[in-house]
Amino acid sequence: MNKEVSTKVQKYPSFELSKKGDKIEIHGTSKQFDNVLELFKTDSMDVMMEKMDALVTADYREDVDQVSKTTAALGKLTDLAPQDAIEVTLCCQMIILEQQFVYMTRGANNTKVNTGEAVLTARSHAMRLSREYLNHVDTLRKYRTGGEQIIKHVHINEGGQAVVFDNYVQGGQKNGN
Repeated sequence: MNKEVSTKVQKYPSFELSKKGDKIEIHGTSKQFDNVLELFKTDSMDVMMEKMDALVTADYREDVDQVSKTTAALGKLTDLAPQDAIEVTLCCQMIILEQQFVYMTRGANNTKVNTGEAVLTARSHAMRLSREYLNHVDTLRKYRTGGEQIIKHVHINEGGQAVVFDNYVQGGQKNGN
């Protein structure tokens, strides 16, 4: 019984994903394909499909079909707005880490099935995933800004007034530095 499921991807009007059997099919104009390839910052359909497969495979939800998982992954990646191939890789890894964190957290909270030791192990894994996710967030921030922080110390005596303004150039790949 090959039931076809179809949905429109919100950010890409008239771009459709459908499932026939075990395969996800992409339907749309060449412009829609170009939009998705642009989102993944690649000209290669193989590279895009490899990253999509990793995102969808990491989605733990058993009650959600592949088309919905793919749509959710595209939406998350769109929200993170990667600017180049390195950012796409970091963003995909962040999405996967977040999905796995949620999975482990739900498993840790399922005390009806898990023993005390299994709950502690799941919580430990969830915390590691959470820390790794935060490391990726920090890496993405540093990559986008060049890792520069500007800290200024201003001393104002009692009763004094001050206006502090400074021009600075942000570093990072996006800003050409």
